[in-house]
Amino acid sequence: MDQTAFGPDSRNDHNGQAAQLSPTLHQDESPTELLELYSEDNAVDTSGNTSLNAYLADLNRSLLHELCNLKSTDHPIVKSHISRSFVVRQDCKLSRQTFQLIDWISAANMLPDLRAEIISCTVKVERDRRKAKVWTTKRLCGLKDGLCREAVYAWNWHKRAAGWQCVELRTLVSMV
Repeated sequence: MDQTAFGPDSRNDHNGQAAQLSPTLHQDESPTELLELYSEDNAVDTSGNTSLNAYLADLNRSLLHELCNLKSTDHPIVKSHISRSFVVRQDCKLSRQTFQLIDWISAANMLPDLRAEIISCTVKVERDRRKAKVWTTKRLCGLKDGLCREAVYAWNWHKRAAGWQCVELRTLVSMV
């Protein structure tokens, strides 16, 4: 998946180690050129064949293809919503993949005449196979701070010794 943002930005992965996710936009590069360049070198590792990685890779391929070919606001993708759900079972990359998704959306928002927005994010957490929490956020403002904070908190609930497990994360992305 293309995890693009503009400017240096470090996040902590699930082990607390810094993960560098963002290249710097040079003055002679357009956002579209950078998206294309970054996509070649930073594809999602789907070797684990998890539904999370497959979801993110498919979402990114669909959106990036349309963004790079966007000629006007009349394009069908602009008026559509993309909604997918997927189940995560002890995926240690959940928080990092969420950071990368939100960085990519921030990059998409740098393109002219386009606005990508997280409409909602629902996280379900279980403990010993009993539902412990259903957490939904809607119309998040300040995408990086908003969604990342929610995602990290949800991931922190996953304590193997205590039996916490994030079992589903549903995201709705709007292109307007």
